[in-house]
Amino acid sequence: MRIAYIYQEGTNIKKSNIYQACSMVKGFSEFVKVDYYRGMHSIPSIDAEKGINQVKVINLGLNKNEKLSRIIFCLHTILYLFFKRPDKILTRDFAFLYAYSKLPSFLRLNVPIIFEAHKVYHKVSDKVSLKQEMSAYSIVSKFIVVSNGIKHDLMKIFEFAGKNILVAPNGIDNYKFEEIQSAQENNKKNFIYAGSYGEWKGVDVILEASNLLENFKGHIYLVGIEEHLPNYNSEVITVLPPMEKPALYKFYQKMDVGIVPTLNHLEGTLYTSPIKFFEYAYADLVILASDIPSIRELENLKFEIHFFDVGSPISLAKNLEAISNSNIDKKSTDDNKELVLQYTWNKRAETILNFINSN
Repeated sequence: MRIAYIYQEGTNIKKSNIYQACSMVKGFSEFVKVDYYRGMHSIPSIDAEKGINQVKVINLGLNKNEKLSRIIFCLHTILYLFFKRPDKILTRDFAFLYAYSKLPSFLRLNVPIIFEAHKVYHKVSDKVSLKQEMSAYSIVSKFIVVSNGIKHDLMKIFEFAGKNILVAPNGIDNYKFEEIQSAQENNKKNFIYAGSYGEWKGVDVILEASNLLENFKGHIYLVGIEEHLPNYNSEVITVLPPMEKPALYKFYQKMDVGIVPTLNHLEGTLYTSPIKFFEYAYADLVILASDIPSIRELENLKFEIHFFDVGSPISLAKNLEAISNSNIDKKSTDDNKELVLQYTWNKRAETILNFINSN
């Protein structure tokens, strides 16, 4: 079987999203042939991966004229598909899906189209209307979604059958860890938030909580947000620049607790599948997270999680102090790591392929 995996890249696309797409393509290539329609962006090693035919579609990657960039990418991709006919089309690119839905049916390939939805677009974006989303989804055979919140809305708003929607949380890169001990000093624990400074990411809650700490035996590292807090300095917080995955995973080994401070925002509350959560679990870290539905879903999968009240610096500060003054439950972190091995990109790819090949 040959699948076409389509995802436009460019200067306006988050690097983390590009890595997710590349990881999925690598995962699929373990089982099937993949034509990867990705634009001109380059991620090291993807070209050499077995089973992957990288199709470098024209992609201007224009911030100031995003619409033009997307139109050119979509038209070029549609043209390529006629000459590289796949057995199935799999995409997480809504712009392509919408453009393809607007073609007359005789110009579309007669193959199943599977859409990987990371949100319900008209509910979180002012660029997409309900009418546009309905048009795009009219050509979709099956959906892959990253949370039950998305599945619920696809069934309720668009009346799709649940049997045609697979909930597949995001995956992890299973890098091999070296034997590095946590760099605790005087029994202090190291806490980490690794991610971006988005409006619903909750970094400000960590900053506010740090000012409330009175009996805190630890230190907090904020990785990836130096651009937003270039001169931030604190006795309990160190701000660090973004790290490439191998370096970040190595840094995790010096940590004890991973923080997921996601705020009560629709995209984060119901639609997200926090990759950092899985990375923390894989790194044997205690997980301290906001009490939101998308993370409660992970607790239902048997992950051990310490929760604090969403958006509350007071609740977070109390939990930071409590964890810093207690012994780490090694059995819980070991159980989390064992469980998260079910969520590698390869296993996610295998689960998706089994689903899209089923009747």
